Amino acid sequence: MASYRPNKRVPSAPYGASKAGVRNMAHTLAMEWAKYGIRVNSVSPGLVRTAMTYWVSQQPDWEQQLKYYGGFPRLAEVQELGGAYVYLLSDAASYTTSIDIPVNGVIGIC
Repeated sequence: MASYRPNKRVPSAPYGASKAGVRNMAHTLAMEWAKYGIRVNSVSPGLVRTAMTYWVSQQPDWEQQLKYYGGFPRLAEVQELGGAYVYLLSDAASYTTSIDIPVNGVIGIC
């Protein structure tokens, strides 16, 4: 799983760099393994309501901050990521490789 952070200037350079590494590795492996019929893709969620992001909704102006970054004024729910994974695991994606699917409520599309 990658992240929206490599696309957007936000705090936490180590986290952003690690997620950019995941995306780069997915693209590189997709090129190397295509000859074997193996597909490699990544999914980049935005802010999802998890134990890691519990603090976001505790900030007094969190909805305004999300709007500032260009996204929906709410956190995603974990189940909202499922569609991307279902697609990538389905026969409909049999010719899909080396892509990153952003599921981010618009955050990071800059």
